[in-house]
Amino acid sequence: MSLKKVAVLKPKAPKAPKHPKKPAKKLPPRRRPIGR
Repeated sequence: MSLKKVAVLKPKAPKAPKHPKKPAKKLPPRRRPIGR
């Protein structure tokens, strides 16, 4: 069980930085039409 958790954390670590970057890029474009 410990090995399975480590394997899931390793592949998730590189994907974690990509997930927060996708929603962050969608927020600026959505706020632009609202501020206009």
